[in-house]
Amino acid sequence: MVEECYKDVKCMVGRERLSAFCLMNKYVDLQSLGTKLQIIYAFSVDHVKGFIYIEADKQCDINEACKGLCIIYTSRVAPVLKNEVTHLLSVRSKCIESSEGTWARMKNGKYKGDLAQELFSQIV
Repeated sequence: MVEECYKDVKCMVGRERLSAFCLMNKYVDLQSLGTKLQIIYAFSVDHVKGFIYIEADKQCDINEACKGLCIIYTSRVAPVLKNEVTHLLSVRSKCIESSEGTWARMKNGKYKGDLAQELFSQIV
């Protein structure tokens, strides 16, 4: 049986991006010193909380890469099937239905936190 090279690794919830970024920094730092981490890449997705995804040939490569990073739990590593990887990397867009007269709260800008009512809607 061929070992799957994609693994999902448990990490601290809310620290998924930071975990992937720390692995990237570690890769660059070790490469400048003349050694190399044996991982191909690491990434996180917004719709999956508490996990990062690492591609490596062997489990021991992932353990070595995550050594010293306390926000990544290398004891919780599971293989990801090839068909699930495409599902992870697919773009998810939110379709917001709105109509005239609906209420909305402003999330950023000068009027952040203010309540607004939609007077005119146009489909673009």
